[in-house]
Amino acid sequence: MNLIEHIKNDKESGANELKGIARQGILEFISKSHSKESLFNFLHALELARPSMAPIKVLTRTIIAEVKDLEDPYKIDQKVKEIVNASFIKLDALIKNAEKVLTNKKVILTYSYSSTVLKVFVGVGFKLTPTIFVPEGRPNFEGRKFASRLSSAGLRVVLITDAEVSRFMKDTEIVIIGADRITEISVINKVGTFSIALLAREFKIPCYVVCGRDKFLSKIIAPFEESPKDPKEIWDIEGIEVLNFYFEEVPIKYFTGIITDDKIILPNDVSAYLNSYKI
Repeated sequence: MNLIEHIKNDKESGANELKGIARQGILEFISKSHSKESLFNFLHALELARPSMAPIKVLTRTIIAEVKDLEDPYKIDQKVKEIVNASFIKLDALIKNAEKVLTNKKVILTYSYSSTVLKVFVGVGFKLTPTIFVPEGRPNFEGRKFASRLSSAGLRVVLITDAEVSRFMKDTEIVIIGADRITEISVINKVGTFSIALLAREFKIPCYVVCGRDKFLSKIIAPFEESPKDPKEIWDIEGIEVLNFYFEEVPIKYFTGIITDDKIILPNDVSAYLNSYKI
């Protein structure tokens, strides 16, 4: 399976893990003989592999914008390397910002799989020693993978079914989730996130998103669209329509804030923050 197909078909990795695969693929591409046109075609193919995934789109469009007026192959390659190497999240700053809301929180609920949230939990977990509720994340069970990773890092994890979230929300002190994308008005993440955000509000529990700045992508640039996925992932049966979607939009107002490596952003400030970050 080639790189493009891998990114397109990967159902387990988080957005930043897939961005890491794309980043490595870009560096490997420019290490070989190529034209600017072939580079742009490769970048467009990467973007189309996961069109709603902000980190890949932000990375590819930033490269295209920065090198489109360059003609010297050496300068093009150097600029690509500079952009790729600058695209890492400032993890220490992100963890420091997350600590501001996680201090004294002993019970956390999270959802789906996020490599960024994993790093934050590991970064603060040994200081706070929290219990972390992790729903299993049907139909592809990303939560099981996340729970296993957290447990391997020495953190106390309790795996629950997706349907049990309401049962355990009352015991939760804070909700921390990742995101595939942040728009001016919404958080796009795994289906089920909307229900969790609503439950958190009902129980008056703070609900935060943790992500890098590259998760911010305007709906004007790329409207959110998703086609139904393989229904057999849920149930292989004849005579019953089975619908299977991976992602949903959650209004930004249902979150307490967005924790980035820059700062903690309040919902009313997200649009201005996104507009300050042009690609």
